[in-house]
Amino acid sequence: MDIARLNRLQSVLRFQSSVWTRRVRSLCGRTAMLRAASAVLEVVGARALAAAAAMGERVGKDEVEAAERLIVRMPLYARDGLRRAFLPTGAAHHPEYSERLVGGLTPSRVVAVAVYRWSSEWNWAAVTGSQAQFIGHRQPRVPAMFGCYARTDRELAIEQARLAAGYGIGAFCIDAGAGPERRGDGATAAEVFALMDDPGMPLQVCVHFDRRSEPTSTTAWRQVLTHPRCLKVDGRPVVLVDASATDGDASQWRAWLAETDIDDVHLVAVSGPVPTGAGYDAEVRLWPGQADTRMQPTLLNSTFAGAVSLYADDARLLLGDEKRHSTSYPAVAAAMDDSPLAREHARISADAAPSRYAAALHQACARAVSQPDRTPLVFLQSWNDWLHGAVLEPDCDNGFAYLEQTRQVLEQFGAAMHEDWQPHGRDIAVILHLHYPELWPEISEYLAHLPDGFRLYVSIGEYAAAACEDAIRALFPGAVIERLENRGRDLLPFVQLLARARADGCRFVCKIHSKKSLHRLDGDAWRRDLFDKLLGEDPCPRRVLFAFESRPSVGMIGPAGHMVWSDRFRGSNDARVRELATSLGFDARGARYRFAAGTMFWARMAALEPLLGLGLTRESFEEEGGQIDGTLAHALERVLPLSVRRAGMSVIDTGQIADGNWARAGGRVDETYRWAESS
Repeated sequence: MDIARLNRLQSVLRFQSSVWTRRVRSLCGRTAMLRAASAVLEVVGARALAAAAAMGERVGKDEVEAAERLIVRMPLYARDGLRRAFLPTGAAHHPEYSERLVGGLTPSRVVAVAVYRWSSEWNWAAVTGSQAQFIGHRQPRVPAMFGCYARTDRELAIEQARLAAGYGIGAFCIDAGAGPERRGDGATAAEVFALMDDPGMPLQVCVHFDRRSEPTSTTAWRQVLTHPRCLKVDGRPVVLVDASATDGDASQWRAWLAETDIDDVHLVAVSGPVPTGAGYDAEVRLWPGQADTRMQPTLLNSTFAGAVSLYADDARLLLGDEKRHSTSYPAVAAAMDDSPLAREHARISADAAPSRYAAALHQACARAVSQPDRTPLVFLQSWNDWLHGAVLEPDCDNGFAYLEQTRQVLEQFGAAMHEDWQPHGRDIAVILHLHYPELWPEISEYLAHLPDGFRLYVSIGEYAAAACEDAIRALFPGAVIERLENRGRDLLPFVQLLARARADGCRFVCKIHSKKSLHRLDGDAWRRDLFDKLLGEDPCPRRVLFAFESRPSVGMIGPAGHMVWSDRFRGSNDARVRELATSLGFDARGARYRFAAGTMFWARMAALEPLLGLGLTRESFEEEGGQIDGTLAHALERVLPLSVRRAGMSVIDTGQIADGNWARAGGRVDETYRWAESS
């Protein structure tokens, strides 16, 4: 199949055509029709040219032509779904894709232990050759930063460990080989010891035995389990074992470990629940097993007979039994998709995404720290299990998104702010657009919660009464007050005053405005909830500023409950959003990120430098006409997080600050927003 024909297939998928008629089914039969359609759809996928080269050999010319006629007659809704799943739409990555952000990490109370696959025979042919089985199935997932490495060795493991440590992961759990000469999956004792003994290794290490090792390796494993970098709980080395290998009895494992002259280990059973009194110190479940409930996706492969489940259901299985959580370590899987191995019989978490992984990880961490008398361990499945789709390591589809979410969640369980910690007021700029002067008494009460010495920048209407300016100066004599025309809503005044605050040396910015939302009956409640989240009573503002000081990667903090998804609340702003995003170096068509609805937030000044670099002026904004959507101001509201990302920083909300209550716990990500309709 040549390029011209390939382009024709893509065009057919892009544009509306006649309905799918019975004539197509009679032309090639249902089974052949589905098989041929699947082959043609593969051609318009990410591996289009490679698949096209072998198309004729695989299905034959007649079936290809029949499938082409099938697609021409496909209903618009089905064709559009396939287009979104396969065709380039300006975003070749997962909508939550993330580049690598700035370094810096707040130590966490939680010890995150990532399962690390060690192999001398990586099956990259299966990984890269995996195919999408249904609409929305994201395969293949292939490595990005480290590429398709030929084998695992000490140098590669240390390089990956350094990356993991930078995102808060505290230990690698390495599968052990069955003996000193083991080949394939699993590391030998000598390999693990060499890794632990390397001075450049930043992580602790624990070992997982899926079967009892050969007696000849006993001495070698003793060196591993007594090494200073061995992960310990209460001073005892952590050892994970496959409980099913000994029918759930820990005595055989302990007897073998005693041969290493290590009688006292923290023995963790890897399986489902083990009977009380079986001799294990704890248990952990690293795979969810069979799905409790199954989805019925729209298939692209008619022979697919696997199990498709919701990620939230699988996350609950890995979290463990809450009634047994005092002896059960929680685990979180980045995803579950073994289609590279099982093909059409795969076990797949259909809607796995970085944000859903973060929600599950938060719940796991909360459970881990709820036991003050135990070391809070959380197991992550996995760093690099490419054959089962459980990957934290950067890949071409998600980039660093899973690692960024890992860091953001772990940082929430860092050291709490000391009660007497105080920020420097001179570092803080509050930029207020006071379109409704009658709200000044209410706003001034919230400003009283800020530390002394902050700088106040206020924009008021050009025809506002002199009493308005007098009222502001009565409370804040040093306030900068600008009279501006009613243009660009609160965004044009913000951009103008932001440049002034930057020149004054402010490091942190709180943007607020006198929001009334006259088109809503609950506009006052909306405003007060925003103010309460950002400028509520002490320690609210101090907690926000402490998060900035202690977490270098955080660039913006929005109000919890008011951070909405860009792809759900677009309104009529798409064209302007794409234009602004392009100016910031992003393609927003397929991007999915959270922005602050209501345009009130805290931010680092450095995170807003790309915004100032856009050079927006008065002429850039439309004249005020009572618009409720579709203006540059509304588009800019949705693009502000992209300025933060361009600066190499992340966006969180006030519920994601250390010791905050996160609304997305439980493996669920809220897609709704009570104050606005999605689009």
